Amino acid sequence: MERGPTKVEIVPSEAFTLLNEEMEHGDEVGFDDLEKALKDGLITRIEYENLEKRLKLQMESIKAGLTSAGIKMREDISRLENDAVTGLLKHEALNQRLEHLLSELNHPNKLERREPHLHAIMVFFMDLDNLKGWNNFSREAGDKALKTLVQSVQNVSHDGGAMFRRGDQSDEIIFILRIEREVSDDVLEKDVLNRVKSAANSGFVEVDGQKLPVTAAVGSLIIRPGDTRNASEILRDADKKQDEDKKTPGVKEARIKAAKARLI
Repeated sequence: MERGPTKVEIVPSEAFTLLNEEMEHGDEVGFDDLEKALKDGLITRIEYENLEKRLKLQMESIKAGLTSAGIKMREDISRLENDAVTGLLKHEALNQRLEHLLSELNHPNKLERREPHLHAIMVFFMDLDNLKGWNNFSREAGDKALKTLVQSVQNVSHDGGAMFRRGDQSDEIIFILRIEREVSDDVLEKDVLNRVKSAANSGFVEVDGQKLPVTAAVGSLIIRPGDTRNASEILRDADKKQDEDKKTPGVKEARIKAAKARLI
């Protein structure tokens, strides 16, 4: 009895799968990346030709303004929308962004890319002091206080980063910062954390001709490669840090007193 030819299953290389996923998600992939992967033996010639063909089609679509990434981005923006008060993305986008950064942090150098290497992630959890009191003046005063907090932190965030509001009625702001240089936790806490804390307590809102300080409790975490927590667990722990800052006896009072003194 004759047997038919044996079916051989061709398993794509890890690099081919990774490049395919990045192109699917709209991440920046260039011909140089494909050529380097081929030269380094990370993908086969056939895989290179398949990826090259797909990249050419994507570039043609870009010219027509019809890339799948562009369509997906418009759909995401339409679905998530920005917070009406602060202009920040809402909480729905937060977990997705953080999980993406965690993946980049914990799986470096699968392919050598042009962007700076990610050494750590800092997550700041900020809670505006006394939002209810601000809203007792007026809803507009509460909105101004929240916007002032956001703008103050953005003004010192020279390294970039992403900010999110936790909910439509929330007084909580989350700030995620990429750390793209070798630096110790002590330096990050003394430099970056203190800078963010100072900014979060530097603004003011004028109500009925009176300048009132805007202050906030700030908790932070430094995430290093090898951290096994997911996005939800990291946000939970950052919230606990913020809660400690808010509830430690005398800390809130001292924060508000110092902020008032700066306005005199």
